Amino acid sequence: MRLHLPYTLLITISLILMLQQAIVVNAQTTDVRLEASKSQENGLLQSYVPSRLQSSSSKTVAAFSPFTSQSQHTVTYCNNSQRTAEQVVVELVFDPTVTAVRSTQTYQIAQNRLYQYQLGTIKAGECLSFKIQISYKDDRNLVAGPTHFIADKPPLKFKTLPLSLNNLYGKNILTASTQSVYIDELIMDNPYKAFQLRLPYREKSLADLLFYSEYKRPKPLSLQTISANIITQNQVEQWNAITLDQALHKLPGLNVLDNQLDIWGGNGFAYGSGSRVQMLMNDLPILRGDANYTDWNFFPVELIDQVEVMKGAGSALYGSAALNGVINVKTIKAGDKPMTKVEFHTGVYQAPSNNMVNIEDEFGQVIGTTKKAWWQEEATLPPTINGGSLVHSRKIGRLSLVAAGHLEADQSWRKNEFERRGRLSTQLSYTINDRTEIGLNTYFQKNQSRHFLAWAGKDHQLYRHWEDADIITTNGNKLVVDPYLTYENEEQGILHKVQARYYKNDVLNKADQANRSAKSSFADMYYGEYQVQKELAATNMTIIGGVNATLNNVSDSELYLTQPDDNTNNYLSSNVALFLQVNKALFRDRLNLTFGARMERNKLQDLVDTQLPTFKLGANYELTKSTRLRASFSEGYRFPSIAEKYIATSVAVFNTNSEIFLVPNKELQAETGWNAALGIQQNIRLFDWQGYVDASIFANQYNNMIEFTFGNYDKELVGLSHIPEYQGFGFRSMNVGDAVVTGAELSLAGDGKIGYVPMRVMVGYTYLNARYRTDVETLPLQVPAAGPNLEPGQSDLLKYRFKHTFKGDIESKYKSMSLGISANYNSFIEGIDPIFNLLIPDLMDYRADHNHGNWVVNARLTYHFSPNTRFSAHVNNLLNKEYTLRPALIEAPRNFQFKYVYEF
Repeated sequence: MRLHLPYTLLITISLILMLQQAIVVNAQTTDVRLEASKSQENGLLQSYVPSRLQSSSSKTVAAFSPFTSQSQHTVTYCNNSQRTAEQVVVELVFDPTVTAVRSTQTYQIAQNRLYQYQLGTIKAGECLSFKIQISYKDDRNLVAGPTHFIADKPPLKFKTLPLSLNNLYGKNILTASTQSVYIDELIMDNPYKAFQLRLPYREKSLADLLFYSEYKRPKPLSLQTISANIITQNQVEQWNAITLDQALHKLPGLNVLDNQLDIWGGNGFAYGSGSRVQMLMNDLPILRGDANYTDWNFFPVELIDQVEVMKGAGSALYGSAALNGVINVKTIKAGDKPMTKVEFHTGVYQAPSNNMVNIEDEFGQVIGTTKKAWWQEEATLPPTINGGSLVHSRKIGRLSLVAAGHLEADQSWRKNEFERRGRLSTQLSYTINDRTEIGLNTYFQKNQSRHFLAWAGKDHQLYRHWEDADIITTNGNKLVVDPYLTYENEEQGILHKVQARYYKNDVLNKADQANRSAKSSFADMYYGEYQVQKELAATNMTIIGGVNATLNNVSDSELYLTQPDDNTNNYLSSNVALFLQVNKALFRDRLNLTFGARMERNKLQDLVDTQLPTFKLGANYELTKSTRLRASFSEGYRFPSIAEKYIATSVAVFNTNSEIFLVPNKELQAETGWNAALGIQQNIRLFDWQGYVDASIFANQYNNMIEFTFGNYDKELVGLSHIPEYQGFGFRSMNVGDAVVTGAELSLAGDGKIGYVPMRVMVGYTYLNARYRTDVETLPLQVPAAGPNLEPGQSDLLKYRFKHTFKGDIESKYKSMSLGISANYNSFIEGIDPIFNLLIPDLMDYRADHNHGNWVVNARLTYHFSPNTRFSAHVNNLLNKEYTLRPALIEAPRNFQFKYVYEF
C-alpha cells in the first residue's frame, strides 16, 4: 500500500536545504543588479526592480515583472566605480498606461511620462534606492514593462549587453536579443553617461503567464517541476465556455465524462464516486462534503481570471483527493478604475445529420419512418440555450469590491432534460495597511435540473430516455462563504495567510415516477487553513508550511444508509493535516528544486485512518537559455467519501418493477499511489511568434483502487436486510486492487505574429496505457472490461479510458475580426462495465457499429465593434457528428451560439 522510499536520502536532502543558510558565510542579500561588463572599472549601474525580487546574482534584472495596480516598487542605483558621481539625475519614462502616484524621492515631470529624479552625489561603491508607487490601467490583455537604466558608455553592440528579461521570481523568459528594447537618449552628463532602456507596453503572451499552485507563489510555467497548463480569462470567453468543464475539455490530457474529470487516465466514469482530482477555488477546496464530487455549474465562470492545472499526484501540498491532479480556479480582483461587464448569449440545437430513420417491426420489416430530433417529430420549436451575466468591480478608498450575477437556461437536445440556474457572487477586500488585507467572498446559487442515465435505444431512441426508468429532477442550493486575512512583510520576506471556507450544499432529488419518493442530501463543509511562507534571499530558498482542517457534516440525508443506533441519516467526517514544502534555487537559478511532505489524519464516524508522511520531489533545470528539463515524483492518496461508504439508494429500470441499488461499503479503504514524470520544454521563436514545445512521459500507480462494481452482495453483509426490494444485486464501491497508467504527452503552445498574421496556437496529443495489475475476476460477479474490439490479453484494461486523444485550438486576427477553430479527437473506449452491454438497450450493437474514434470540430468568429464591445458566433460540432463520450449518452448535434459582450 505504501511506497518504500529511501527515507534516509529524503531526510538528508531536506537537512541540506534547511542548513544551506548557515553554510553560506559571505553571501550578501542584494537587489538584482545589471552590469555592463565584468571587466568594467568605471560606471554607474542602475536598475528598476520590484522590491520583493532579491537575488545574490549580479547579472540579471527583473526586466519583465508585471506590475500590480497601486503597487510599490524600488529603484536601486549603485556607483560601482572608484570615483564619486555628482549631480546624478535619473529619468523614468513610463508607458502611456502607467502613472507614478507618489515617491520617496523628489522628482519633477519634465514632459509627458518623463519623470526626473535628482539623486545628487553618489560616493564610490555606494548603493542607494528610493521607492515609487505606481498605478496602471486595468487591461488584462496588456502587461507593463518596467524601465531600466545603465550608466557608462553604450555597448558597441547591443546584443552583447548582459541583460536577461525575467518574470517575477523567475529568469530567462526572454533575452535582450529577442525582445524589442529601445535605447533612447543620454540622460546623465559628466563624468558618466547613462542610457535609458525601455520595454514597450505590449499584448500579453504565454511567456508572461505566472503559475501559482505548485509553489503557492507566482512562478512562470517554464519553472514548474510538474506538467502544468493555464486557461486564461480570454480563452474562457473565446471558447464561450458556459461551465468550467467545457473549458477544461480543451486541454491536452484532460477529459470530462458525464461530469467525471480525468487527468492522464486516472479516472474513468464512475457515477457518483469521489474525485481523484482536488478542485480548488482561490486556493481552497470546493468538492462536495458528502460525495467529494465536483459541481461544474457552480464555478463562477464570469469571474475567472485564470485556471491552473497540475497533472499528477499533488497530495503532499493539497491532501486527500489530489491523487490524480489539482485544478485551481483563480477569480478576478478589482482594478483601479471601475469596470462593468455585461454578457448575453443565446443558442439553438440543430437536428442530427442522419435525422430520418426507418421504423422496423419485430421481423425487421420497415413499417414507417421517424426522426431522431424529437422536437421535429413532435413539431415543436428546437431546444435552445440562453443566459447572461453582469460583473462590476471598483475600488472605494481601501475597499475593493467585485459583484456578479449569472442566469442560465438550457433546454437540452436530450428529451426531457433541462438545466436552470441563477448565481450571485460578491468579493470584498479591505487593505488595512501596506502589509495587511482582510476579505470576504460569498457565492450563492440556486439550480434545478433533470438528467437521465442512459438512452432508450439506438436510432431514433438515442435522444430519448427510458420511458419506464427513473429520470431524476434535482433542486439544489449552494452557498460558499470565504473569509481570509493576509499579512505580508516584503522587507523580511515573510507571508502569513489565514483562510476559511464554509460550503453548504443542499440537494433534493425527485424521481418522476409517481411511486418514487424524493431523496435528499444536506452537506456542510467547514475548512480552515493557516499558512506561512518565508523567503531566505541569501540562499535563494523559500519555505512554506502550514496546518489545515476540514469538517464534513451530512444530516437528514435519505441517500445514505440509516444508522441502526439512532435511526438517522447523519454522518460526520473530519480531517487534520500538517504540510511543508521547501523550494530551492541553485547555480544562479538554473536549477530549481522542490521538496514537500504532508501528514494527515482522517476520521469518518468512528473509523480513524492516519496517512503516513506523503512526499514530493521535483526538479527543473535550465539546459540552455531556451530549454528546460523537469522531473517529479509525488505520492498521493484519497480517503473514501461519505457517499462511497454509506450510499443506499436505488433507481427503477428496465420497464419492470425492479430496481438497481447503490450499495454501501463500510469496509472501504483509502486508495494510495504515486506519479512519476519526466518532461522537457523547448522555447521557440519564429519571426515575431513565440511559444514552446513540451514533451513528457509519465507513470501513475494506484493501490487499493476504488471503483463502483456490479455484483451480488449479501443483504446482511451490506446492511440492507430491512429493504425487501433489495435482491442482492447492485453497484458498490470496492477496492478493486492495483492499477497502473503509463503514457506520453506532446504539446505546442504559443502566440504572436507569423509575418503580418497574428496567431495563437494550442495543440496536444496524449497516449495512455491503463491496466489493472490484479485479477479483477475475483470480485463478486465482476468480469473483465468488455468491448467489441478487445483481443485476447486485453481483459485487464481499465474502464472508460481513451487510449489516444488530440486537442487543438488555433485563432488568428485580422483588424477587428478574429477566427478560431478547435478540434478534439478521442479514440474508441474499449473497456466498459460488461453488465451494461446486457442491460442497456442496443448498447452492444451501437458500440459494434461505432467502434472507432471521433473528431469533433468547433469554429468561432468574433468581431470587435470597439475596444469595449464585441460580438461572436460559435458553431459547435461543425461537422454534425453523432458521437458519445460516455457510453449510452449521446452528445450534442451541431448547435449555434451567439454572444455579445460590452465593457465600460
